[in-house]
Amino acid sequence: MKDFKDRRKHFYQPWIIGVLVMILAASSLRGSVRYSPPGNEPSVSGQTVEDLIRQGETFRSLGQYDEAIAAFTKAIELNPKNGVAFRARAGTKYFRKDYEGALADYGKAILLDPMDYDAYHSRSQVQLALKHYAESLEDCDTAISINQQDAAVFDLRSRIKQETKDYNGAIQDINKALELNPSRDLYLHQRASVKKDMADYKGALADYSRILEIKPNDGIVLYYRAEMLLRTGDPKAALIDITKALEIQDYDFMRDLLKQIQAAIK
Repeated sequence: MKDFKDRRKHFYQPWIIGVLVMILAASSLRGSVRYSPPGNEPSVSGQTVEDLIRQGETFRSLGQYDEAIAAFTKAIELNPKNGVAFRARAGTKYFRKDYEGALADYGKAILLDPMDYDAYHSRSQVQLALKHYAESLEDCDTAISINQQDAAVFDLRSRIKQETKDYNGAIQDINKALELNPSRDLYLHQRASVKKDMADYKGALADYSRILEIKPNDGIVLYYRAEMLLRTGDPKAALIDITKALEIQDYDFMRDLLKQIQAAIK
């Protein structure tokens, strides 16, 4: 099947990134009280650091990234020791694909708090986007040493290991993520992806079937399962899945698979 991995990345990877940037947005506000001095917090024009951070998050949620960065920068100017403001600005720079700027701000947050789990986790994701795999893995390992109960960080480390072809390690990490959060379909996607890279097509098929129990009308997953069914020698079942997938969303690559399935049945 031609160029399957490229097609998978085209549809699967943006979804992962979308979820992860949502994690970045949420994590940038966690622990904000920890960084704010009690009582005598500085303000400008009546706005405190936390007011400016909330304002920046609102701008970012609206896609107004310049305004968001300006608000976070004001918060940093008011209190240069506020790690949350640096993380929030870093997350916004990540949205804008200013990865080097995001790395710098996450680095400052870590200098302010060397046990800042969110900063290590998020910086690892930026390093992964830059294909700095060793640095990404190092940050991810540090994050896990701080917090072993967040399934998302094990998913992230699984993806780093997958990129470096450490498939057994990738499987171990995604299994840990699923142990912590068994119903997360994103993690089942990741495990199926690793299994495909390992040519464990029956294993990938089982994971796609589990996802479809959660989301029976997911056209992309139906496409993936159809491809696995074809690879494991069941073109008739594959035809059922790809036909349903095309009813939900119609892509050229799905029609290419349909032709291959029809040819296998003849």
